[in-house]
Amino acid sequence: MHYLAVHAHWLDTNFVRHDELLDWHCLEGTATSADIISVFESTLTKFGLFDRLGVVATNYTREFVEFLNQLETICHARGVPFDLDRNQATCIVSTLLDARDRLISSLRQPATAVGQSPMRIDSVADSDSSASPLRKLSVAIRNLCRPEAPGAQQLAALCREHAIDQSAFDFDPSRPWDSNVALLDAALPIYAGLSEILHHRTEAAPSAVALSPAEWLALSQARVLMHLLNVTMDSLAQLPVEFPGIVDVVPVYDALVDNVLGFLQAPTLCPEVRRSAEILRDHLTQSHPFQASPIYRLAPVFDPRLKTTYYTDRGFEQVWVKRAVRDAQIMLSEFATPEAVAQPPHDAAADNEPHPFALSAAATQQSDIKSQIDTFIRLGDPKTTSQVIADSRTRTFRRAFASARSDLEDYLSAPLAAPNVPVASWWSTHHATFPDLASLAREYLSVPASSNAVSLLLKRKSMPDFSQLAGLDKKLVSAYACLHHWQAKDN
Repeated sequence: MHYLAVHAHWLDTNFVRHDELLDWHCLEGTATSADIISVFESTLTKFGLFDRLGVVATNYTREFVEFLNQLETICHARGVPFDLDRNQATCIVSTLLDARDRLISSLRQPATAVGQSPMRIDSVADSDSSASPLRKLSVAIRNLCRPEAPGAQQLAALCREHAIDQSAFDFDPSRPWDSNVALLDAALPIYAGLSEILHHRTEAAPSAVALSPAEWLALSQARVLMHLLNVTMDSLAQLPVEFPGIVDVVPVYDALVDNVLGFLQAPTLCPEVRRSAEILRDHLTQSHPFQASPIYRLAPVFDPRLKTTYYTDRGFEQVWVKRAVRDAQIMLSEFATPEAVAQPPHDAAADNEPHPFALSAAATQQSDIKSQIDTFIRLGDPKTTSQVIADSRTRTFRRAFASARSDLEDYLSAPLAAPNVPVASWWSTHHATFPDLASLAREYLSVPASSNAVSLLLKRKSMPDFSQLAGLDKKLVSAYACLHHWQAKDN
């Protein structure tokens, strides 16, 4: 049984954000594009929303791609303007979860196994020297934690000495990402003592393998990459609104991409970690919403804290800045008269500051391998990684001044809002100053960045336990889910 929900997001004329569960359907088996389009078309027709359809946010799967193409055809037949380039948003949460899966898979596989199905950790021998450093560490720790294993008591004493919970070494196959993060967070601070224990273990058990200094360096670097993704996911979860829009998340996503690119500038990266970082980079850039859709290209423009300065501060060429402004003019023409949409010049310089990852790694390039490991352990600390992400986002908030000539120019050339100003509140205060632009901004600010709203609904305490509804008719389950949600919101 699968659940398919239609969830609406919009801003009212006072720029107050609203969301509503419109419909909930139970589907037998795997949901096909035909199932999705049937439910979606029925819901829009029932509520009379076809003419008000804005942007549709979905996961990036084959079924949803087919659904969107069918929706475009249906909308055109109804005379409703709907274009995949302008009216579709990809769920950023699913993109980041996919990035996590790809990264952990590449880190746990040797270079020759990239692209193959991941192997079970139990199937790797302790003496398998071809295994990746992360897999070797996992297997070595698993064997070391056995009560009668040589070195087990020394490991327990080492954990007590450094106040490390030894249960962090327990591997949960159902949570590979969290288990590997916990493993590295527990092992790397005591890597020197742990390395000595593993080395002595090879003397007692010749088939055992100790990790080399180069492998510990690779693990310290892998931990930095993993925490970059974790901090990004945490940043999304800590945004001030429950269902953030694309204007909220584009800078967060870009900060992740910038930091992965900065990480790749480090001259001391181990080959296997560089390969994994390149896999992550390629996935993020290929999935990057800026690649095609003007929806994402324009998102920072309608953030009064960023505007076009966002592009120039990140080193975008002027042709890109002009393209974003031109897209805004085209969109604005649907809301305003022609004289309100003249194109302003903008010649701000690009920001070419060296990335902190590259600076820190370069500083230790000529140092011994222990110093390099210590550097990456420090960079991989969650607090340090969080600060790097924060610094990346701060660099996008730059104040800029220019001459003003028209409505769009007035907005783009005015001083940027302070970084702590809520976007919707700023537009609510200034909508009378830029009435046409505010109408367009309201459309963009209401676009959800993720289809994760349905998953979050299931996690709310107010939602029913659907396991208790298994015997009910599917229509009754759908009605119960919607009514329960609506009643909870009314209360």
